[in-house]
Amino acid sequence: NSLLIFAFFDKEFKRDLKKIFSHDLKTVIFVAFLSIIQRLAFAFAVSATYISIAVAIKRLSILFSTLLAGKLFHEKNIIQKLAVSMLMLIGALLLVWP
Repeated sequence: NSLLIFAFFDKEFKRDLKKIFSHDLKTVIFVAFLSIIQRLAFAFAVSATYISIAVAIKRLSILFSTLLAGKLFHEKNIIQKLAVSMLMLIGALLLVWP
């Protein structure tokens, strides 16, 4: 939703979006497809188990995303970033812990 607001008001952002969609349309469609699959899988998980368990498992994606991005983009201080991600996960678990 915020993406649409930026596209409506910011001319440069609108131009950049047009450039992305015109050059990398396959990538945009692939990412949109993966996003739909992720949302459907989460909806199924919520209907199949307790919401607190589903949310905690979904939060694990933070760790995997951090690790994958560190390897893919050859980032520095990946251990520090993983530690911060773990801290975020612990905070999320504390929110849903009974």
